[in-house]
Amino acid sequence: MTNQTLPIRRIFDIINHAPEGLNPFAFTALALEKIEKPPSGPIVRGALIIFACIQAAIILCCVGMLAIPFLQGGVGVAQSHNWIMRRKFSGSHRFPYLILNNVLVIGLSYLIGGILFECYVVLQFNTMNLNRQTSQFSWIELMNLPACCATFIQAFTMLFISTSNPSQGGIKRHLLPPPIFNFFLIGFPAITTVVSVCLIVHKATLIRKLDDSYSNLIGLLTDAVSLWDNGLIVLPDSQKDGLQAAYEIFMTDTLRKNKSRIRIGLFWALIDVPSILFYFIGVSTLVTTVYQSNKSSQVNATALKSDGLKINHSEKFAEPPPKLLETSPRPLARSLSQKFLLFPIFSFLFMLSLC
Repeated sequence: MTNQTLPIRRIFDIINHAPEGLNPFAFTALALEKIEKPPSGPIVRGALIIFACIQAAIILCCVGMLAIPFLQGGVGVAQSHNWIMRRKFSGSHRFPYLILNNVLVIGLSYLIGGILFECYVVLQFNTMNLNRQTSQFSWIELMNLPACCATFIQAFTMLFISTSNPSQGGIKRHLLPPPIFNFFLIGFPAITTVVSVCLIVHKATLIRKLDDSYSNLIGLLTDAVSLWDNGLIVLPDSQKDGLQAAYEIFMTDTLRKNKSRIRIGLFWALIDVPSILFYFIGVSTLVTTVYQSNKSSQVNATALKSDGLKINHSEKFAEPPPKLLETSPRPLARSLSQKFLLFPIFSFLFMLSLC
């Protein structure tokens, strides 16, 4: 990760502008090191600390959501939570719906993403005093993958549930066919994983190549330091050509690496678009569904009261209305699970800050 790029295409334009009395080759090497030095200002340190604290809180929340149901439950609770995916047939569909254990999948995803980010913060602080960041940061975009997939799964699940009209006596008017549902829930995150890994591997290759070209250029400049004699540059034409060629290779590798970084940033932004849309549409539809259900119940109650119907309390509620969400007897686990609604917002803002 570089602070800026060199706009000068010829290295001797830098060498010839060295201050009087200063070795121009040493000046050029220092200029390159200054450009390649990792950002280490107080704003960067403060932002990393703030993000690290927020991620630590998310990690603790994920651990709680994954562990508390096992600790507060009775006999057989572990079996009811210890699953990843189940098949469910519905209606006349030949293919089953693949249902994910959202608490387990999403909790583990945010947990892994948070741990990777904490590792990144540690590496970032360890390299702030070095001359440049090396290829150990080439994998950094991987920490966006778990949260990105989890955000999409959560958003799509919320949208699917809220648009399936569970308040209409179990009649799901907008139920997607199993192949389409399975593709969005599992296939889309799988494709995202494959594409992101390919992009990150490509960027890692470019960063390693950039490391080699940078080391080669600095080595040539170091060798040329001794060929400066009291203001005169005593450098053979072949060595000048080699120095210019090494500089052009370094510039080309830097440009390719920056393009790869921009490409990955645009990819994450593009992937987040359907997640954010599904998320807000799902929340809006869910709120509308609850409101309509409550309004319908009030209208029915008023009609029954006006007609003077005397219905026994047990008969009236013999068939309870369907629930949108299953109420858990474990309030702490349920409270932590509801915090999942805040994770996609932070995840989206966090990935935008790293683009």
